[in-house]
Amino acid sequence: MHRLDKNTPIEETIEAISDLVKEGKVGYIGLSEVSSETIKRADAVHPVTAVQSEYSLFERTVEDRGVLQTLNELGIGYAPLGRGFLSGQIRSIGDLPEDDFRRAIPRFQEEYFYKNIELVKAIGGLSEEKNVTHRSWP
Repeated sequence: MHRLDKNTPIEETIEAISDLVKEGKVGYIGLSEVSSETIKRADAVHPVTAVQSEYSLFERTVEDRGVLQTLNELGIGYAPLGRGFLSGQIRSIGDLPEDDFRRAIPRFQEEYFYKNIELVKAIGGLSEEKNVTHRSWP
C-alpha cells in the first residue's frame, strides 16, 4: 500500500490485501510512509513484511516518531528512502525533470543542493574507504 487512504480504516485495507495473499495473488504486504500506530493496527490484521519510509542522513523523523522501534518490536523490515541523493545518480539540479516533486523539497533547491552534493561525495568517499559501496564518486 503506497499511500494511506484516510477515509478507509487500515484494518479494512489490510483485510482486502490479506485475501489476495491467501488467494496467491499477492506475496507479501508492505506499507509506505505510515505511522507507528498504523503499522501496529495493520500488523494485527495480517503480518506486514516491510515498511518504506524516507530515512537517510537527510531525514531522521522516523526515529523520533517511534516507527523504527515499532518495526523492530514486530520484526518488520524497512526500506529506507533518500529521495535519490545517495544513489549517485543526481549530480546536478538538471538531473531532475522539470515536473519532479523533489524540486519543491528544500534540500534539492539550489541554495542547499550543491552543499548537499558535497556532503554526499564525502559520504561516498568514506564508504569507499570502508569498502561498503559499489559506486564511485568522481
